[in-house]
Amino acid sequence: MAPQAPAAYPTGIRSHQPGLPSSVGIEAPPPAGTAVPVSETQSTANTGPLGGNTTIAQVDIDFLTKAAHSGLAEVAAGSLASGKASQEPVKDFARQMVNDHTLMNQQLAQIAQVKGVPVPQAPDAAGAAELDKLRAASGQAFDDAYVQNQITAHQKAVVLFRQQGEQGSDPVLRALARRNVPSLERHLAMAEALPGGKNAVE
Repeated sequence: MAPQAPAAYPTGIRSHQPGLPSSVGIEAPPPAGTAVPVSETQSTANTGPLGGNTTIAQVDIDFLTKAAHSGLAEVAAGSLASGKASQEPVKDFARQMVNDHTLMNQQLAQIAQVKGVPVPQAPDAAGAAELDKLRAASGQAFDDAYVQNQITAHQKAVVLFRQQGEQGSDPVLRALARRNVPSLERHLAMAEALPGGKNAVE
């Protein structure tokens, strides 16, 4: 007997399923087995772990991969800074990054599972190198390095999510990207206002 397709989320309603936080809702995904209109650059159909084939464009696979790498690096850097930073505002910011990006990572992972797309389980080489630099620093030098890391990382994340929201082929991923842009922009502003950030109050 063929496996049943997972129930779609009600249109306009935020999901409250485990692993998909309601803090950033997403639009109802198309039923499994439904091909999503894609651009000319399209991947082959993937067999989703929940049953059925889902066709997803390469632009959407690239977004899932890059967003996962970024989110994993954010959580790792935040976990490090929450214990190693010398200033409380930096520690508080780091804790929030761990919480917020863990939620985003959960969303990405659930959508990737439905789409049958494997996502990274660790930061990419560039992210790992940045983490190594942070581990080697201490005191004020660590705080300064972490703050600059966060400014750069969130600048890139804002661009990535904006592009997906405007140019992505998959409607669920477009919606997720659009709804997370304000949070990423807020994170960027917070990082820039930290001690050592470009908008820090002297």
